[in-house]
Amino acid sequence: MDYRVVTASNATGVNTSWKEEYDWGKTFHEEAFSAANLGREIAGFKADPEGKTEASRAYMHHFFSGNDSPLLAFVWPQYVCSLVNDSADAYKACVCPAQ
Repeated sequence: MDYRVVTASNATGVNTSWKEEYDWGKTFHEEAFSAANLGREIAGFKADPEGKTEASRAYMHHFFSGNDSPLLAFVWPQYVCSLVNDSADAYKACVCPAQ
């Protein structure tokens, strides 16, 4: 129903503390992690080619484990196309639509 990322303070397991890093439902204000809800979020990303909305910025922030990085923002439209286009032809049509 939900998607969460929990991180450990170290890789050994000795005296490890756990911290919730990311909660998909809270971040995107959705009740469940479902195909329909995920599709709606991706449609929102596609409608935001500059990656400026709260949802787009949150995705970019959590993509790099809570570290804001300009790298994903630099290729945001192309990255969003890759989320739903898994063939070369479909990806090409998304990234380079006919004018």
